[in-house]
Amino acid sequence: MPPVIDISVTNRGNSVRLINRPLVRFKSKVDGHDTFQFVQVADQRAYPQSLEPGNVFKCEFELPKFIDGFGRQFNSGARFKVVIRDTMGKEYSSKNMKLDEAKMHLRLFDDRLQER
Repeated sequence: MPPVIDISVTNRGNSVRLINRPLVRFKSKVDGHDTFQFVQVADQRAYPQSLEPGNVFKCEFELPKFIDGFGRQFNSGARFKVVIRDTMGKEYSSKNMKLDEAKMHLRLFDDRLQER
């Protein structure tokens, strides 16, 4: 299994939240855009997803596909974060990460596979 970026959001409120497909937001822009949907073929869920109080929404991005999809458009130092919006417009986001850090994790994973 390839390495992944895991995403989880817990509904700590008292009401159901409807959440949209996760987004990737970069600090820099390409063709005037900084926010992108990263659609995984394996994710067959319909959005928005209902998130009951106390429940957790989980998904993952395969790191090789993520880097392949965004690595050609952004330089290695580009910063990004994962953003999930609910249907009321509230945003929940990760900490900022660097694209080159994601690439480094992928190289380490590949090196470990070659050692086996």
